[in-house]
Amino acid sequence: MKHDSLLSATAKENNQLYVLKDLGDMAKGMMNDYKSQLQNGTLTDVIKHLNKPEELRKNLSIYLRYLIKVGAGENFAGAKYVSDWYLRNLAIYSNIVKQVEPSDKYVILIFGQGHIPILQHLLQNNEDFELVELSSVVK
Repeated sequence: MKHDSLLSATAKENNQLYVLKDLGDMAKGMMNDYKSQLQNGTLTDVIKHLNKPEELRKNLSIYLRYLIKVGAGENFAGAKYVSDWYLRNLAIYSNIVKQVEPSDKYVILIFGQGHIPILQHLLQNNEDFELVELSSVVK
């Protein structure tokens, strides 16, 4: 993301490095959990785990709980970072909507975990789509 260095500088300038530290601690815990999942389960188990609602919420919280806090006063560096992430997902969504034809019976989307909550929200609120959860397809 283009705002990474700006985010760090803004956090330092506003005595908010604790936000990035808290984020780092949370992310480290997530990565340790994922590493454990990879070492102890099948690929199917790992994919199902990554797509659990609570895991998707944890990933989205990177943006909505941590990064959004960086900045002060009229400096919205964290909000700009988060808005870029949402814009990226809106662009992905736009590409999906433009490419799907009315005659398409099924569309399978494979994206990284950080994209899923936002894309789910967008697709669930478009009456042209019926979203089917991974857990109902992968056994």
